[in-house]
Amino acid sequence: MALSGLYESGAEGFDGPDFINAAVRYDLDMDPLQILRACKEVEAEMGRPQKGIELDSEGRRIYHSRIIDIDVLLIGDETVDTPELKVPHPLMKERDFVMVPLGEILGIC
Repeated sequence: MALSGLYESGAEGFDGPDFINAAVRYDLDMDPLQILRACKEVEAEMGRPQKGIELDSEGRRIYHSRIIDIDVLLIGDETVDTPELKVPHPLMKERDFVMVPLGEILGIC
């Protein structure tokens, strides 16, 4: 339904190459966990290894460079709070690299 422009941003939380970010809006007839599984399948097909989240000694997530990272940000006005998926994405408002392309496809920027 909508595709934002591409936005370059530096790696946050680790040293690594810059990222290219975009947001896409779909009209899907899938439940939230089906959407997440479809995103994970695309990541795997593109060569992203599927491994668990790493935490440092203080319980903070450790980030690494990756070939692709697909996040489910919003699903209409639904709220999802499961161990696998949280919607709205809990960190999206803290990240300009998410909010700028998201605002573009939602027509709010």
